[in-house]
Amino acid sequence: MRLTIFLFLVFTLNLSAQDLKLAEIFTNHAVLQRGKMLKVWGWSAPDATILLSLDREKFRGKANENGEWEISLAKFKAGGPHRMTVSSGNEKIALKDLYFGDVWICSGQSNMEWTVAQSEQMDSIKSYGSIPNIRHIKVNRSYNYEPSNHLDAGTWEIASPATIGKFTGVGFHFAKSIIENHDVPIGLLHTSWGGSRIEAWMSEDLLMKSGKAADMKAVKASRDKLVQLSEKYKNVSPEIRNGMWNDKDFDTENWMNAELPGVWENNGFPNLNGDVYYRKTIELTEKEASEATKISLAKIDDKDETYINGEFVGRNKSWDVLRAYDIPRNILKAGSNFIAVKVTDGYGRGGFHGSAEDMFLQVGEQKISLSGTWKMQIGKARFLPEMQHQPVVLYNKMMYPLNRFPVLGVLWYQGESNAGGQDAIDYARLFQSMITDWRTVRNDPDMKFYWVQLANYMKTTDDANKKSDWAVLRHSQSAALVLENTAEAVIIDVGEADDIHPKDKKTVGQRLARAARAEVYGETDLVYKNPRVFAMKLKKKSLILTYENVAEGLQIKEGQKVLNGFALADEDGVFQWANAEIIAPNKVRVWSDNIKTPTQVRYAWADNPDKANLYSSVGLPAAPMHKKR
Repeated sequence: MRLTIFLFLVFTLNLSAQDLKLAEIFTNHAVLQRGKMLKVWGWSAPDATILLSLDREKFRGKANENGEWEISLAKFKAGGPHRMTVSSGNEKIALKDLYFGDVWICSGQSNMEWTVAQSEQMDSIKSYGSIPNIRHIKVNRSYNYEPSNHLDAGTWEIASPATIGKFTGVGFHFAKSIIENHDVPIGLLHTSWGGSRIEAWMSEDLLMKSGKAADMKAVKASRDKLVQLSEKYKNVSPEIRNGMWNDKDFDTENWMNAELPGVWENNGFPNLNGDVYYRKTIELTEKEASEATKISLAKIDDKDETYINGEFVGRNKSWDVLRAYDIPRNILKAGSNFIAVKVTDGYGRGGFHGSAEDMFLQVGEQKISLSGTWKMQIGKARFLPEMQHQPVVLYNKMMYPLNRFPVLGVLWYQGESNAGGQDAIDYARLFQSMITDWRTVRNDPDMKFYWVQLANYMKTTDDANKKSDWAVLRHSQSAALVLENTAEAVIIDVGEADDIHPKDKKTVGQRLARAARAEVYGETDLVYKNPRVFAMKLKKKSLILTYENVAEGLQIKEGQKVLNGFALADEDGVFQWANAEIIAPNKVRVWSDNIKTPTQVRYAWADNPDKANLYSSVGLPAAPMHKKR
């Protein structure tokens, strides 16, 4: 009996040892915001007394009936290292190597998520060495339909050759530019998700106020439908579960048909994520079987395992890579042969995509097509929408849990997923509302908010009237400059026509850093704003544009002699490319022999305004614009 009681007490004590927890943002090596009241919070046993020490300073708090506690600390100056200890009864958590400095949230979609390693070679990364004043924490891709108090994140890491490659590229070069000029620790709080729409980063209350009530209702209805589908397909058939899907004699009579190439969203299963199995039987002559050397399956999103006649021939994990596998000798035979492919997808669309011409069996000089009808069966799967496109869900899990953690500002790189039709117009209102809301919930109306205007992208055009959703989105982004403590990095000169992810993240980070260096770190003489038109008048048949933010004066891009990128229209609204010249340090004359009375002017108004070449004397490109007289 005594032994039983003893074991019960030991077991109970071990359970209670798990009660005390810190909010996930607090780890070793963290950067904490200097000069602002710091809140430390977490969870414990209900009504427990919480003791916190920061070096020699002591603080006390008490958990509520739900075990939630929060302790407010004083404001601290930049520096470190500091040690923090949190304890309750016999429980204790100790953190080391904490620094006070400036914390910047890095958020948005894939161009913010893009890492240093995705943009730079390893030799370049190694050359940076260790930079202990730059630290980075990555919030994992996660979502929730309701606001969550818990954060799914890694730990704070110090910049070094072993870690820098994993940092956000834009954020890293922003931080590096600052610490090269100022001795202050910089913390990069990285919370982004590739492909995300702005609505995903907005609270439900804000979206309801922004006229999105119908969208929210539709999202909830769609969620309920997908939950039902997930329930329907939760039980994987025993044959698949036991790994028999690639067996020679496996019966696919009850499998459904699928037309390939084709993602499974196009085969009747939108929002499916998980494992899907495909099989196809082909007939070969003895000669064809002996001469077959390669199988090509177009592209597969995300991962595949491919078998022929039950023998493994290849696998790949890259969603946008052609699947081309060598076929080992003696696998194929005269008569019936079967191909079995397992496709695994984590989010977004899944299945086969690309060209039908890229699905074939290479037999000597001949290609036997493998496109067309295959057999398909769903394995372990769940049905979820593309969460990065769903309103609210990223905010609830990747931003809401951080609202008590003080920061100096936000770096935002997002908009590509909203650059279409009415969405590009609506972005102006949504973006400004989001900035204001983030500041409000943080009780920080002066929080800096700097963003990246969309880069030049897609094919260039000689049509001065071609519609450009990206130009409209850029205009909507710039509209937020009416808010205080904001800045925009214009990068219409660093993009790539055929890649939505331009590799040059260094220039982007440095242009954002110019704003911080000027507004926050005291470099008041540093010009960081792009040239923008603030006045326009008609003089004879020309429009005279007056610019601000020109530094020592406007100039044409180095190495070029003719000013380009301007277009004019008269009352009929039809634009024509125009002549332009710099006539004063801050003035440009624009004219066209074909337009007698210009009423509208555009500059760099295109998806990819490759000819635009107006800069300030400090090398910042003039901002795109469309103005009416």
